[in-house]
Amino acid sequence: MLCRAGAARAGGASPDLRIELHADDRIVDLAAEGFDVALRTNHLRHEGLVARRVGRFRRVVCAAPALLARLGTPQTPADLARFPLVTHLNAGHLNRWTFVVDGERRPWPVSGRFSANTTWLGLEMVRSGLGLGWHSTLLVAPLLARGELVEVLAPFRDPGWAPVWAVMLPERDRLPRIQAVVDFLAEAMREAG
Repeated sequence: MLCRAGAARAGGASPDLRIELHADDRIVDLAAEGFDVALRTNHLRHEGLVARRVGRFRRVVCAAPALLARLGTPQTPADLARFPLVTHLNAGHLNRWTFVVDGERRPWPVSGRFSANTTWLGLEMVRSGLGLGWHSTLLVAPLLARGELVEVLAPFRDPGWAPVWAVMLPERDRLPRIQAVVDFLAEAMREAG
């Protein structure tokens, strides 16, 4: 959603800019794999890269309206045990959903009947009504706004924000085309909310 609109806008604004989008949950080696810019979330590993914060997000539990119509809506995190969940195969930290319960931030380990090896595939599984998922507001905000997904357990949502970083190789961070892409990403994420 952000990528699709962003690539079209960036490509239209800079016709000489060549854009290749790769959607993958793994951490790429920028130098070895020939990437100019990568987006990383949460904590940065020290890799000798230049990082610029370009956005922020929260994670929310969401479900397709048809699933909720069929199974009802969980009222507390403990209710998740009665629902099919979509979890992540390759990123174990995404299978510890975070909630605020009794005023305290708590990790909530989950296991799902359905799992996916990428965030994008997991989100498609949630959209199709297979289960509830815990996803970034950057990805689900438009789906929530259009009613394709419904946020559940909002009273227990972790109010904290996680950062989104654009990372690049130190010798390339000053190139005008790299600066333009990073500036564009920061603007697009600001607009996305």
